[in-house]
Amino acid sequence: MRESVDTNVLLRAAIDLGDTQTILARELLASPDKLLVVNPLVIAEFIHVVIGHYGLDRSQASTLVRWILALESVEIDREVIESSLQVFEAHPKLSFEDALLAEQADADDALPLWTFDAKLSHQHPAARLVGA
Repeated sequence: MRESVDTNVLLRAAIDLGDTQTILARELLASPDKLLVVNPLVIAEFIHVVIGHYGLDRSQASTLVRWILALESVEIDREVIESSLQVFEAHPKLSFEDALLAEQADADDALPLWTFDAKLSHQHPAARLVGA
């Protein structure tokens, strides 16, 4: 049976606050009889929180996401998330959300990704400026 988890569960599992929620989150993710769907938006929010609230850098945030990707209980498009992480790490001014958007467009064979975001269009080959 497929179930899903939100950002807070992944945060509690990844960031040990020494509380009951951390234990429960880790037990849930380690459950061999679970198939937990993780929406890519959850990963985007996860990265936003670990960088903005917990002060991790891009590399540390990516390492935590790769830990999530390695969990057998997690169902997610691993290829898109991994390629998004690579773009995110290679382009320090590009948000993970923009990297994910461009990589998902590429995976969906829905190119180009039209945008008014000049920064995105200069940092990802899938993105094109509208009117350019």
